[in-house]
Amino acid sequence: MKKNDVAQAEYWKNEFWSEDLLSAFGEAAAKSFSIGCDLLENWVNEDMSRLAVMPAGSHAGQLESGSFIYEELPEQFLTRYDYQFFCLMSYVLEGLKRKVRRGFDLKPKSVIEELVIYLAIEEAKGFFESEDIEFEDDDWDDWIFDLFGDEDVVTCLYSGMYLPKECMYHFDHWTDGYVNLELLDNLGLLAGQKMW
Repeated sequence: MKKNDVAQAEYWKNEFWSEDLLSAFGEAAAKSFSIGCDLLENWVNEDMSRLAVMPAGSHAGQLESGSFIYEELPEQFLTRYDYQFFCLMSYVLEGLKRKVRRGFDLKPKSVIEELVIYLAIEEAKGFFESEDIEFEDDDWDDWIFDLFGDEDVVTCLYSGMYLPKECMYHFDHWTDGYVNLELLDNLGLLAGQKMW
């Protein structure tokens, strides 16, 4: 990896830093997950705050100065990305922080978790390119497909195919299997036990 001032500052050592990812998939995985989730969380919170003052039903495509992540979301469902959707993304990101802190398995249990991690790694790619950070392995970002167990998030959501409502990757099923860790933690249901 080429070093520069930003890279040397250990910018990626934030609440998303995972020693488990570092051990399992290497430096590129841990750094891309950490910086990508941090950047994505900023963009999600920005869009949430702007959508919060718009009429109910407004979506990110209607934001006057645009959205940082709207165009990176799957095209078929562009009008579904409203305040509640960004709120869900925020909860998923908070859940990833909790998984990292407690040493839980980061393997996604739902499409929304896969999508959030995928988008985070896309954000990291942009950051690394802008900072001239390179890794020895050109396929450094393939680790997410090992984590997911497949490439279905890309095949189904970013290959230009139309998804019928019955498909598990259709927007209506993105939360199937999702567990809100923040809610469980606040209820005291996560105390000292690993769920995965």
